[in-house]
Amino acid sequence: MRRGRATQRGRKRMSRRRRRRRRRRRRRRRRRRRRRRRRRRRRRRRRRRRRRRRRGGGGGGGGGGGGGGGGGGGGGGGGGRQWAEALGRNEAVGRAKMGEVGGGGGMGRRGGVSTAGRGRCR
Repeated sequence: MRRGRATQRGRKRMSRRRRRRRRRRRRRRRRRRRRRRRRRRRRRRRRRRRRRRRRGGGGGGGGGGGGGGGGGGGGGGGGGRQWAEALGRNEAVGRAKMGEVGGGGGMGRRGGVSTAGRGRCR
C-alpha cells in the first residue's frame, strides 16, 4: 500500500510542477530582458531632466526652480526634488512642509509661499 499511494501522489505533483516551471522559466526570461531595456531608457531620460532643471533653476527660489525646469505647476514637484538634493534630503521638500524655501513654492496654488516678484515661475 505504501508504494501505490506514494507513486500516485508523487507522479501527479511532479508532472504538474515540472510542466509549469518549464513554461514559467521561458516566459520570465523574455520579460526580464524587455523590462531591463525599458528601465535603462527611463533612467537616462530622468538624468537628463534633472540636469536641465538644475541649470535652469540656478540658485533661485523653489518656484523659480520649478519654472526653470519648464514645469510650471506640475514641474514644481521636480523643483522640490532639486531642492531636496541641495539640502541633502532624500524626499521631495514640497511634500514635507509647505512654508519652507523651495518647499511649497513649486506646488502651484497650494503652496504657502507668496508669489510676489516671481512672475510666471510660480
